[in-house]
Amino acid sequence: MIKKDYLSKFKEILSVNEEVSEIEMTSGNYDDDGKLIKGDIPTITTEFCEIGIYKKTVYFVFIIHSDTYSKKVFDSLKGFSNVQFYGFKNFKDNLYPKSDFYYKEFEKGIEKDKYFQIQFNYDFNKILPELLHKEYLKIKDILIKNKAGIINQITFNEK
Repeated sequence: MIKKDYLSKFKEILSVNEEVSEIEMTSGNYDDDGKLIKGDIPTITTEFCEIGIYKKTVYFVFIIHSDTYSKKVFDSLKGFSNVQFYGFKNFKDNLYPKSDFYYKEFEKGIEKDKYFQIQFNYDFNKILPELLHKEYLKIKDILIKNKAGIINQITFNEK
């Protein structure tokens, strides 16, 4: 399936129950190694996250108010094999997972900035949009249940 078609199908599923932006071709995105992705990639936003596709990866990025962080958020999400926590301004600084992970340092990293980001990556060739939607709802529910201050990505413009 072509990336834009995949994202269109996912947008259609999301649009049944929530507000979703139009598909945009965005630039200035970075890959998991902190390297600028060359060219534009298709993205959509919801009130909860940005969803985009590059190479074989479809991702969710949730932006959270740092002052709403709790260990419950971390404990509820650390079991996902595809999760990454990183800063907002220092987004190239991966806070979790990393080989020399130390929880107290992780907390200090979160506290350094007004926001932090949580990203989930999936191989879009291996997950149907319907199953991706279930993952999205599961993550969203965990964040809401743990009272994480999720930034509305449709109206958010602090870059």
